Amino acid sequence: MVYDQAISKSILSLAGLTALQQSIMNLGMGILMVQGRINSFGVNVMAAFSSAVKIDTLAYSPVQDFGNAYFTFVAQNYGAQQADRIKQGNRQASWWILAFCLVISSLVVFWAKPLLALFSSDPEVI
Repeated sequence: MVYDQAISKSILSLAGLTALQQSIMNLGMGILMVQGRINSFGVNVMAAFSSAVKIDTLAYSPVQDFGNAYFTFVAQNYGAQQADRIKQGNRQASWWILAFCLVISSLVVFWAKPLLALFSSDPEVI
């Protein structure tokens, strides 16, 4: 095994931003920063925020998995030098992800109260 700077640069340029995004999402850094501010508003706001974060996580997880699958697809085809398959896959993945996001977003918007009620029965929290 020998360190190759060119390969390391290529990996970093292709995967660096994705790795950073995945790290931030998986560590929950954004939510942790907001949580400190939310806590100052009291118990009901804290409970409502906690419930909303759970719903957001349930809605976002499949989208994140779409992204992971797509990154794998692109990496394999990039390695095989199949740029035409990447373009075709980009179009198909974009439509599937858009359709899925529209469905999930509609469910979250139109079923907000029933979804929140799964986590709390307190009307003030909902």
